[in-house]
Amino acid sequence: MDTESLGAAQNRAGSGNFLGRISPIMALFFIMVALLIDGVQAFLNLIIIGIVLNWIVDIFTWLLFYIWLKMLGISMSEAKGMRTMIFLGLACGFEFIPLVNALPGWTAFAIGAVVNEYGTTSLSKVPLAGKFLKKSGTKSEDQKWVATKVGSTYKFLNAEE
Repeated sequence: MDTESLGAAQNRAGSGNFLGRISPIMALFFIMVALLIDGVQAFLNLIIIGIVLNWIVDIFTWLLFYIWLKMLGISMSEAKGMRTMIFLGLACGFEFIPLVNALPGWTAFAIGAVVNEYGTTSLSKVPLAGKFLKKSGTKSEDQKWVATKVGSTYKFLNAEE
């Protein structure tokens, strides 16, 4: 995604029209792929060969989801992307444990990534959850931030203050 289209996407997101990096159809496909992989791992564990082969499946699955997230523009340079990548690392570590990897760890990761993408925007529209988010200090995604140089470092300030 070039910088011009990224800026346009941020402007649309700030105007009230949420433009997530994971579209609803992509989110459904993301979860379905994770369910398929977890099903294959459970089947391999059931026929005993999974104890030997599941770590190979885990490496390729981690690589698949990592490249997929990078193609969607999710990076570790922002909080949402960092949480998603942490979810990915935790799912991979969980899936490397023999016999425990029969549980749906990759599916939990996929659902967590989708909830992480849509959660704060969707929950802020619910009256009770919106009040809780305001009280907990969660920043709105449409706030504008300005970098100000302080000494040899930069400090990020809200542009409205």
